[in-house]
Amino acid sequence: MLRKKQHVGNLTYEQKKRICTWKRDTTSLTQGQLAARAKRELAKNKAPAQGIISAIFARKDVYLYAKEEDLQA
Repeated sequence: MLRKKQHVGNLTYEQKKRICTWKRDTTSLTQGQLAARAKRELAKNKAPAQGIISAIFARKDVYLYAKEEDLQA
């Protein structure tokens, strides 16, 4: 019998900003390592997929330079 995939849940803007900050501060981290850290530190059931991490980095300027009010949306 097939098991239903566990839903990771959407990352908030604040969480995406934290992931971008981790990468900026420690450039040697791979996307897989960042996904594992996100699972551990953001209390997720499952690590975000590598593609999600990649998509976050593609828009890193949006997350790193957004104002706090924008991150709450």
